[in-house]
Amino acid sequence: MGCIGYPAPIHGFGQPAAKENTLSHKIVHIVPTRPDPQGTGADLRNTALHQGLAALGDVVLVAVDDFLPQGSAIVPCKRSVIEADLPACTVKSVVAQVQALAPALIVLEGVALADIAYGLMAVGQGYVLDMHNVESDLRRQMDRAKRGRWAPIRYRRRWQDASRAEAAVIRGALRVIGCSDQDGQRAMALAGRDIVFHVVPNPVPGWCQDRVLPVMTAPAQNRILFVGHLGYAPNIIAAKRLLTRIFPAIRLAAPDAALDICGRMPQPKLRALAAATPKATLHADPVDLAPHYAAASVAVIPLTEGGGTRLKVLEALAVGLPIVASAKAVEGIGLVPGHHYLMAETDAQYVDAALQVMRDAGLAARLAGNGKAWVQDRFSAAAIGRAVAAALASLLDSAGHDAPALDAALPAKDSRPG
Repeated sequence: MGCIGYPAPIHGFGQPAAKENTLSHKIVHIVPTRPDPQGTGADLRNTALHQGLAALGDVVLVAVDDFLPQGSAIVPCKRSVIEADLPACTVKSVVAQVQALAPALIVLEGVALADIAYGLMAVGQGYVLDMHNVESDLRRQMDRAKRGRWAPIRYRRRWQDASRAEAAVIRGALRVIGCSDQDGQRAMALAGRDIVFHVVPNPVPGWCQDRVLPVMTAPAQNRILFVGHLGYAPNIIAAKRLLTRIFPAIRLAAPDAALDICGRMPQPKLRALAAATPKATLHADPVDLAPHYAAASVAVIPLTEGGGTRLKVLEALAVGLPIVASAKAVEGIGLVPGHHYLMAETDAQYVDAALQVMRDAGLAARLAGNGKAWVQDRFSAAAIGRAVAAALASLLDSAGHDAPALDAALPAKDSRPG
């Protein structure tokens, strides 16, 4: 589904296990496509959520792209950009499949599937909304970063449509789960009323949960690392800032410093910029990130836009790499500046903080140890399972879940599915 941006489905995920599930509750988990456990941040969250749901009942994964007409691999976006414009036949088939399963609980992924949410509301079926981001807010951030002061003029209608659509899907939900308290506040503001919101954090990527980097007792090579999906606008902006402003200033003070940028789907312009920057290397589509983390002295994450919680932050902390990051980069994780990481916002602050970590092995070790302990305690698979149970167990214990009134939830008629 091209509008949503997921990779090809991994067949077999979400299929019934060989061992019969003895739990009485049936749960339907609706996603755009079958998640790849080694894929994007959205895939990792869907995988972790699915596993948490499996502890509560018999989970059936319903992937919307399985119901698309043949030859419809790319689904266009609506004017809001954050909603997939799903064929009416797909919406009808998904809703019919869900009704046939007669679940005790439905969990729906995000406003991209707004048409499915409207279809469920139309038949009186309640759902829980899982918000990976507050997409309308993230869209505004990205548009402002691209167009600056002209963005409100150019994108006013898009922003209005996005806010209306996301508000409708939130208001139609029995309750909402999301990545952070900050996203909960944004969701409530969009809904214009109180909502039941629970935090289910993003997971630490599985590959790095058991990795431990060696504790540095003397300064290693001054190697800076940035990791992220390089087809994602906030990461592109951060990588360009590193290459053009922050890293050159670091090299004035530490000429031996090197920069590694790792990520999938880098644009040609970013590749060219990295190639033209002395001592910088762009590693496109790396198979294994572990060697890059092991070689690094510090992760520098100059994000100014974004939503949810940044997996690149959890990943670095989980393997014991100290980080220098903006408040936006660590939003929703609960980190304390100076204890778990060093905070920076301006270019000069990033330069000073990165040099501190590279020159002071004791500081680097303290930050790494504190950050790793924090992430292990709050973002492990067990912690996410507990959060899912706390958010949803009471719904399973109650009988029947009627959807909110359709007309009260839906956006203006011109933005409803056709």
